[in-house]
Amino acid sequence: MYNIDYQRLIKYNLAHFLRKTVHNKWLYLLVSEVEKIYNDFRAFRDQEIYEAGHDGSVISLEHILNALFDPTLLRIYIDDGELTTDAFIYLDEENNDTYIYTDTESGNDPYLFTDDEATGILRTDFYVVIPIGLTFNINYLKSIVNKYKSAGKIYKLKYE
Repeated sequence: MYNIDYQRLIKYNLAHFLRKTVHNKWLYLLVSEVEKIYNDFRAFRDQEIYEAGHDGSVISLEHILNALFDPTLLRIYIDDGELTTDAFIYLDEENNDTYIYTDTESGNDPYLFTDDEATGILRTDFYVVIPIGLTFNINYLKSIVNKYKSAGKIYKLKYE
């Protein structure tokens, strides 16, 4: 993309007999609004290029979070989630040895989770580990993580 210098553009495209101070200032005034819009566009473009250069990988997510929330000490990191195996209920014909006990029976009581409980408790793909002394806007942090994380991944914030 080109860098447009509007001051120079006016100076060199104006006829030599019109290159007076009054004419130059008047044209600079007319072009100043276009130059502001152009500078806003350049800032937007640079931000979009920066965002497009990052993805849902761990190192990329850590880099973004540290750049935004802890640029000097770089203490935010991503940790692996907990691997849990789901307990399934089997039919008698399947000959599996997993049993569900009642409250009065003794034994190793497995707890049955509802679908809502299971997605929130049993499955965590990764943790965003944040130092305890760090001050930040939690909603903004969650929006950044949601923007860059892979679809379908579940995360939790952990303070250490």
